[in-house]
Amino acid sequence: MFNSLFSSNLEKPLLEDEEPGPRRIPLSERMKTYLEASAESTEATNPTTAKVLRTLSPVMNVIVLCVVAIAPIYMWIYKQTYLILKRTPTNMLQMIFGVALCFFGGTFTASIAAIEGFRQMGFKQTLADIHDVMEQVHRVKLASDKDDRLDDDHDGIADVDEIPPAELAKRKMKLAMVTVEDPAKLSRALSSLWAAYLAVLATLKLQFAQTTAIALGIVEVVQFPITRALAPFLAQALGPDLKHWVETVLDTAVKLVAIIFAWNLQMIISAFYSGIRGGRMFALALCEVIHERGWGQHVERLPGVAKPFHPDTSFLDELVGYTLGAIGFTWQLYTGFTLFFPLNLALLPLEIVEWLLRFQITFAAPTTLA
Repeated sequence: MFNSLFSSNLEKPLLEDEEPGPRRIPLSERMKTYLEASAESTEATNPTTAKVLRTLSPVMNVIVLCVVAIAPIYMWIYKQTYLILKRTPTNMLQMIFGVALCFFGGTFTASIAAIEGFRQMGFKQTLADIHDVMEQVHRVKLASDKDDRLDDDHDGIADVDEIPPAELAKRKMKLAMVTVEDPAKLSRALSSLWAAYLAVLATLKLQFAQTTAIALGIVEVVQFPITRALAPFLAQALGPDLKHWVETVLDTAVKLVAIIFAWNLQMIISAFYSGIRGGRMFALALCEVIHERGWGQHVERLPGVAKPFHPDTSFLDELVGYTLGAIGFTWQLYTGFTLFFPLNLALLPLEIVEWLLRFQITFAAPTTLA
């Protein structure tokens, strides 16, 4: 099923006509137009949202430009990594995952638990739904790219750059609806993914209930004294025009510090567990490799290894597993659960997902998960 996510079908153009199109305005200007279109579309129903979109437009513009520039690099890295792992023998793959758990299990506590939750709730169906959504998104993207190259008035400028933001939003929305061939299938896939995500999130909230209790307990205890002590200084620093932000800024800061502290405690517990589990996975796979390749005669020379060597009767797996687990756990504590360069850059998207999961586990409202 993983093959379908990276299949060549999604890389082939579903729409032809890749000829160079008319002149386009710079991407930064287009992003401003798209954001303005979003603001105008919500102006009538939610003026506050429209105002926020316009206020944050410069920041969102920079973020989008960075994502557009960096995303292809990450996609290439992850695709190549997947292709390499796909060709790796099962036992070697288990050894790699075991080492990863030993040295990074605490860093990605929530993500690993979420993956396990998805696996238990029907991972194949989840992958099938992801493939269906990706296929339709790819079709819409290709159709949108083709639409961006249209120049019906032959003035050398793309039509999408000459229409008002509100009309552009309607045009793209209609294009997406026309391009999706089976909206019922897409709706089912999105509903299924959303239901699975909520179910996994609810499971994670139960699993990490103690972490949530610690974080919220810290907030409840320290919020009032911190607000009373720091509010006057912060109000003076912000000035009279922004003094109404004092309570919100302090509340957010306290919650963030509480999340970090509580999850650091959870990471220590998870690092210990993942170290033992990862070391065990590595050791069992290593013993299987030794047994399959006939290396038992060399292992028998080691002290404490019974003859003839067999994974089920040998203590080699316990010795290797617990030793590696202890090394991995110590390493995570020594590094403070931070990733070294260049692994920290390569896994940055996963770290962002990890923190988003932690925040939702800690602060998502119970009614959201009903």
